[in-house]
Amino acid sequence: MLGGACSSSNGSGGGGSVDLGVCNQACEQGVTQGCYPPGTCATECAEIGQRYGKCGAEVNALFQCQVSGGGTLLCAPGVPTQLSGCEAEQKALSVCGACTTVSNDDFCDLCRKPSCCAELQAFGTAPDLKDFQSCLQGCSTQSCLDGCETSFPVAAGAFKKVDACSTTQCPAACHGDSTLPGGPNDQVAQYCTKTDGCGMSRDQCVKALGGQSGPPSACSEAYWNGFACIASTGFTCENGSVRSEECEKPITECLAGTGGGGVIVDGGGGLVDGGGGVIVDGGGGFVDGGP
Repeated sequence: MLGGACSSSNGSGGGGSVDLGVCNQACEQGVTQGCYPPGTCATECAEIGQRYGKCGAEVNALFQCQVSGGGTLLCAPGVPTQLSGCEAEQKALSVCGACTTVSNDDFCDLCRKPSCCAELQAFGTAPDLKDFQSCLQGCSTQSCLDGCETSFPVAAGAFKKVDACSTTQCPAACHGDSTLPGGPNDQVAQYCTKTDGCGMSRDQCVKALGGQSGPPSACSEAYWNGFACIASTGFTCENGSVRSEECEKPITECLAGTGGGGVIVDGGGGLVDGGGGVIVDGGGGFVDGGP
């Protein structure tokens, strides 16, 4: 519903709270235009309020611009809805949200947002970003991708810098690469280093937990903080399972609140199998690498 304004972010970092009234006005405009299905605005705005609350001032300014006629929604079947106009407001929201994490970010974003903030902001505010993204969506060949980079060099160059930063700062979280130590925010690397030998090797652990392209669960941030907790405070290795009552507690509470069954990552063989058995099980233990 936020058009393309948050193409580089899912987070927060500004101030205030989302005005549900102006959000509903903007949403109902979209319903009238056929961009959004009827009867969904209350739920949609509640979700936006929760996810973008700390960027409330920027969200409100964007919606106010839309409802006052400064922007026009563009929608078509099978194509993401975009907001034409309100460029300053869209850029402000992109900058606000680029560097702050939210609970259902994937592991890569949980590392990349604090580690590559400047690069993400530069990408989110590139003047040719929308055209670059639209170009990429229509590509199915490498030559097409190369053509997009040539046609929209600012966004393409900014994207390469984001990728380069994530490669050095978040090799485990973003790429599943165990050959690099990773930066201080790569909790996958830190956790796997700390627990090396408890049920699995560091390399097996990184391969199992890292390189994720989507949110493993609604509690991914809770797991992420659990990894950081283990890395900093220690753990008990019980029959190949990493255990810590202190570090497990927020994960258990989150899973109980979301109705989760304890599965954070499904590698296709039942939870995640790194060669020795179950690796991540938020229900019966923090991390289980035992048979």
